[in-house]
This record gives sequence, C-alpha cells and structure tokens, in this order.
Amino acid sequence: MCKKIDLICSNCGDVKTMYKSEKLRKSSLCKKCHIDKEKKMGVDRRESLRLSTHLICPSCKKEKSTSEFYLNGQNRKCKDCMPYNKKVEQTCVKCGLTRVVSLAASVKGSGLCKWCAQKIAANKPETKQRKSLQAREQVLRQGGVPNAKKFTKDQAKENHYNWKGGITPEVMRIRNSEETAIWRKAVFERDDYTCQGCGQRGGRLHCHHVKEFSKYPELRFEVSNGQTLCVSCHTKTHNYGRKKQLSVA
Repeated sequence: MCKKIDLICSNCGDVKTMYKSEKLRKSSLCKKCHIDKEKKMGVDRRESLRLSTHLICPSCKKEKSTSEFYLNGQNRKCKDCMPYNKKVEQTCVKCGLTRVVSLAASVKGSGLCKWCAQKIAANKPETKQRKSLQAREQVLRQGGVPNAKKFTKDQAKENHYNWKGGITPEVMRIRNSEETAIWRKAVFERDDYTCQGCGQRGGRLHCHHVKEFSKYPELRFEVSNGQTLCVSCHTKTHNYGRKKQLSVA
C-alpha cells in the first residue's frame, strides 16, 4: 500500500496529509491549490487561443486563421477537418430516397436514413415494452388507473356500480352513436365543409336534417337527407330546435 506523508503546501502554507504518489503528481501543492492552479492554466490557455490570430490544425497540419476554427480554436481542429462538415450523398435502402448528409451521420445509419432508422427503432418489441412501462409508472405517479380504457369497457353498462337500467333517452343515444358521427362526416365531405346557405367554408358547422329527425327515422342516416349549415343559417331553418313546437303552441 502507498504510504501517507505530511506535506507543507508551498502556496497556502497548510500542512496536508497525502499519499506519496500524489506528491509526485502535485509536487508541493495541496489538493485545493492544485485544482486552482489547473483552473487558472485552463483559463490562460483558452484566452491565449482566443487572442491568437493563427493556429495550426493537428489534423491537416496547416496554419489557418482563428476564424477557420470553432470556438476560436479550442477544439484544435479546423472546420474542414470536422467530420460533421463533410457532406456525402446517401441513398436509403428502405425508402430509396437520396439525401445529402454529413459523413458522421452516414456512418451511423448503416444504409438507413434518419427517419427510417427512427421508425425501425420505435417498432422494436423491447422499445414498445419500455415505453409501456414508463407510461404505466407515470400514470401511477399521477394517481391514475393504468389501462383505463380496458377498465372502462369492463365496467360499462350493467357491470358498473352506478348502472340504473339504461335511463338515457333513445334520442340522445342515437345522436351520440358512432353511426351519427359517420353520417355527419360523410355530409361534411360531400359539401366540402361549406355552408349551403351563405357559402362560408370552415368554422363552426352543423349537420342539418332536411326532413325532421323525429318524423322520418328511416332517413336519419341518409347522406341525401343531410345539409351542411353554419350556426347562423341553421338557426333560421323551420325545424331547428323547438322552434316548430313553439310556433304551433
């Protein structure tokens, strides 16, 4: 084992106990003074590099101005010798597209472009399993229930503790069903998301039943019975809301 010796620091004058091997490396300085000396030498070295006008690149052995180096020559290599500055053409073996990439990126990709490599990495079973575990841990940290969608389906309708036999009106169940959503989207796409009354395109649009929803149940999901209207034009129709019932009363 290395022996410990007592040493008087030549800088601060304190008596420090250190290993004999440290004395050979740090001379007669204690640990704190040695670190301060290294920091000062690093600052002086960077300052001298910053103030110098020309530097010699260790890679190409050419003397160039400091503007040809990154960070005023602190990296010691000129811009032309940096691997990420050399551009090459690369053809992806999967998508077949040819792109101009840096030399460093082409070596890492093994024939794949950046986007294809990311897709392959994301579709790996171990990657999906890792992301699933991370998502589960995050849900638990936030006080949630993992696999909430599966839990909701298992506890739906009569399996739920608050089930009351299905008291939601039939009209509401039909209007909130998947068939109604498909019918509404088909009408919007047919009319190009344009109001058939004023010609407004986009914005807040409603899907209007030309023939009443309540009187013609067989035409509820017919695309020909639908009409795209904005909110203003929809309120002017004869069968909007309870307007017809109030007018009769």
